[in-house]
Amino acid sequence: MSDANQSFFQKNRPILFSYPIVCAFSIACFWLLGQKSDALGFTLLHLYGLHPLAIVLTSALLAKRSAIGKWALAWPLFMGVCYMATDFMTFQLANTLSCGIFRAPEFVLIAAGLTLSFLGLLIGIILRKIFCKKTQL
Repeated sequence: MSDANQSFFQKNRPILFSYPIVCAFSIACFWLLGQKSDALGFTLLHLYGLHPLAIVLTSALLAKRSAIGKWALAWPLFMGVCYMATDFMTFQLANTLSCGIFRAPEFVLIAAGLTLSFLGLLIGIILRKIFCKKTQL
């Protein structure tokens, strides 16, 4: 790994690991805290509240802190895959275990995660430009 990539990962490690931690938290809440019976509440709280907010915030923070360059396309894809995987490891897996019929992942959630992440990156780039202008004045 080149010095630039290594520096990028070291500088942004907390941000890069924050969304996978949110995903692990949601999966653990679903399976360990008995959220299987309250599917609507879990969906509203986690998949329509916590995850979109976390995706936008982490993407915005990443774009605001540093120019992410070639990672600008890889990061939204990673976020989309994590978003889909969280849904798959909760609802789809619970449905598969209860019915005995394999439920494929909902790949449309990757597009939702991509869109939210690109929105966050755009917000972060705008914020970085605004703060750079203020420091130059």
